Amino acid sequence: MVDSHFDGVPYAITIAREKDQQPSVVLDNLLVENSASVVLISGGDTLLDGSTDALYFDSWVSGYQFLPDGSGEKRTGFVNPSPKKPQQLLDNSGAYYRRAKPQYESESPIVATDHGISNDGTGDQASAINSLLAGSLGSVVFFPAGIYQVKSTIKVPSGSKIVGSAWSQIIGTGSEFEDGSNPTVVVQVGEKGEQGVVEISDMLFTVKGATAGAILMEWNIHESEQGSGKLQIPYWSLVASNGYSLLHVQKRNI
Repeated sequence: MVDSHFDGVPYAITIAREKDQQPSVVLDNLLVENSASVVLISGGDTLLDGSTDALYFDSWVSGYQFLPDGSGEKRTGFVNPSPKKPQQLLDNSGAYYRRAKPQYESESPIVATDHGISNDGTGDQASAINSLLAGSLGSVVFFPAGIYQVKSTIKVPSGSKIVGSAWSQIIGTGSEFEDGSNPTVVVQVGEKGEQGVVEISDMLFTVKGATAGAILMEWNIHESEQGSGKLQIPYWSLVASNGYSLLHVQKRNI
């Protein structure tokens, strides 16, 4: 539970316990007011007391902790010192920076399937997708639900706005992605060292077949301002069908 505020919730967090097993709980930057308890075992002990006054919890945990020497132990209590958070990930209040999913209500999207791009999971759509993205900077490009098969790298230039529907899939396959010793990117966002804005939401990036050499995504865009390089975390996903595919981030401020 991070960057949250409970007010007037009698039992803010109630968890189940079965014998000596129970869920782990982490509280980070949490404000609680007018609560009888903050963390309570259902039908059992209170792990963290509440108060009628405002209580602020910087970092509190209850669960199983693995130590640097490989051993483990159960612990419940405040973490001291609390974990350090990179300043570039925080907003002015000290909470993690966040931004609502864009809706683009006032924009008319360019529909990928209206431009010679197939979403039936056949052929190689890479060239057509790359041409459309390169010629649509600043506009919303909409990928209707379906599977867009590609056999070479998709290049997403700075200024792109990409939206899917019901997990529209860009799926990499073919010989270009087979060699684990010479990996190839399926979706490349920007060029190395580039600064700008990219928005991607409701897209699924996957692979099919022998793809030990596939890097699902390489992100190169450095933000021009906080939050301008947007991976919409709740709304996009990377899925690998083997143990080799990965996300490669060239710049950390995304």
